Amino acid sequence: MISNSPTVADGSAGTAPPAAGGIGSWFTRSNVGLLREVALLPVLILLIVVGTVTSPAFLTVSNFAGIGQQSAALGVVVVLFVVGWILARELYANEKIEDCVMSGRTNCVPIDTSSH
Repeated sequence: MISNSPTVADGSAGTAPPAAGGIGSWFTRSNVGLLREVALLPVLILLIVVGTVTSPAFLTVSNFAGIGQQSAALGVVVVLFVVGWILARELYANEKIEDCVMSGRTNCVPIDTSSH
C-alpha cells in the first residue's frame, strides 16, 4: 500500500508538514494560548497599584500573611466540603444496599465477573 504521508527516520509514518503559512498559524495559536494564560495579569497589577495608593497598609507583610491565612482556611473548608460530599454519597449507596438485603431480596449488588 502506498502512503502519501512522509516517513520519519525510523520508518514510521509522520504527520504532514504544515502548508504554506501553516507555521505562522501555529505561532498564532501558541500566542493565543499564552495570551489566555496571562490575560488577567495587567488587571491584577492595576489592583495592586490602586490598593497600594489608597491604603498604605495594603502592601505590607502582615497583610499578605493575613491573606495567606484566609486562603489556607478557605482551602480547608473546601476540602472538608468535598470529603463530606463523597462520604454522604457513599453512605447513601450503602444504605440502599442494606435496605435491599434487609428486605430479603437477592442480587442487590451486581458482581463484576469480567476477567482482569
